[in-house]
Amino acid sequence: MQSMDVTGHAYMQDSARFADFMNAANFDGQQIIEPWQLCEADSRTTRVTQLDEAASQATGHTAQTDKKDYSFETRYRDVIKKTALGTNFVLMGVENQSHTHYAMPVRCLNYDTMNYNEQLRVIQKQHEKLKDLRQDEFLSKFSRDDQLIPVITWVINWGSEVWDGALDLHGLLNFTDIPEALKDKINNYKMNILNVRDFEHLEYFKTDLQQVFGFIQKSGDKKQLAEYVKEHEEVFSNLPEDAYNVISAVTYTGKLVELKKDIANEGGNLNVCKAIEDMINDGKIEYKISLIRKKYAKHLTPIEAADALEITEDEVTKFYKLIDLHPDFTDSQIAELFIQGCDQ
Repeated sequence: MQSMDVTGHAYMQDSARFADFMNAANFDGQQIIEPWQLCEADSRTTRVTQLDEAASQATGHTAQTDKKDYSFETRYRDVIKKTALGTNFVLMGVENQSHTHYAMPVRCLNYDTMNYNEQLRVIQKQHEKLKDLRQDEFLSKFSRDDQLIPVITWVINWGSEVWDGALDLHGLLNFTDIPEALKDKINNYKMNILNVRDFEHLEYFKTDLQQVFGFIQKSGDKKQLAEYVKEHEEVFSNLPEDAYNVISAVTYTGKLVELKKDIANEGGNLNVCKAIEDMINDGKIEYKISLIRKKYAKHLTPIEAADALEITEDEVTKFYKLIDLHPDFTDSQIAELFIQGCDQ
């Protein structure tokens, strides 16, 4: 089963879903961002720092008056896109998490500042080439009229556990004995996070994000899940493979992975309705096996077990045979053999 690092990236890379998520997260479902307004941005961000002589020597570089030494730090975002809004642009990023990352506010802050630093570096290089700056502007390599485009990062918590880490930079800082007046002066950084399992406004979504989130939210109750899939049969009967991979990875449903090859439609999409129906049927068989196993342990004959369970003697005999042949197998493994006809 693929991890959410792989499946989450592939799923959220789709521009229609990315725009849909950002509309739900930022604008309560208003259709502010359209997929065509998005363009790909480099997920790699690099911070370039010029080293002074002491730093150069510490890193093994030999400082020279005619040659500058630099350090490079590179990070990779999960997904980032450049969004056109009117005459302006915004860089929007998504970070997928399946578990709480307790340093996440600093991690997101680092991503954002590296994006700003990269923008700054590009502008400074342009000025160096044009040689168009004077006085204070020349020293900063940045003119009074230069501006950076905003950066926003959203964390998607796909995990089954409530995010119990800090939600901003102040939540990570030790403020013991720090005067309140000074604390107020220490800049904070808020982390934007959306928890999949308790997001209440699924109606904000216009793509299959609605059904994927809904499936994940209902996955703890087979009956509710079956009802939800039935209610949204039109979507689930023809679900894209990348969406199917997400619900398999997030809900840790190995059975969905096993059934994948058997429920593919002609176009390559997958019929989740059939998968859920098969899972429920398998669950019924496993429950039946657990009852039969108890009768087997009490040494009841097939006919006695059949009378007690109100099923046919032939069915009990088949399960007794499989239990005899595979005494260490689980109910699930016995059910799989029964479905495959290995009792013959």
